[in-house]
Amino acid sequence: MTVPARSLALAERLRVGIDAYLGYAEAHPHGFLTAYRGTLAGDPEVRAIVEEGRRRQSARILEMLERDRAPTALLRLAVYGWTAMAQAVTADWLRRSEPRREAVCDLLANALIGTLRAAADVNLEGRDER
Repeated sequence: MTVPARSLALAERLRVGIDAYLGYAEAHPHGFLTAYRGTLAGDPEVRAIVEEGRRRQSARILEMLERDRAPTALLRLAVYGWTAMAQAVTADWLRRSEPRREAVCDLLANALIGTLRAAADVNLEGRDER
């Protein structure tokens, strides 16, 4: 569901994927909240499933970037961290039922683009972050 058409521009592919993710969470709020925030969230098997989902989504985002070289450790870390943030934001949004889904989608898309830029521009003092 979260794999958009390759014919779209990168920013649009990211937004379409995020919107599909939010749509799935919105259609299955009880399962989403139970896995990410409920009493089962501490269960080792549930945590392993959540972790696998984060890693899979991170890999999908990194693949979408179509880079000529393998992603740096910093970029992998940044994207993985964004997935954790996206899950936390989505869980809170589902509990509150506001703001509108479009606003949450814009927030997450802009945060991802900012995260990607930050990972690319992090070397401000000449340190090698790889």
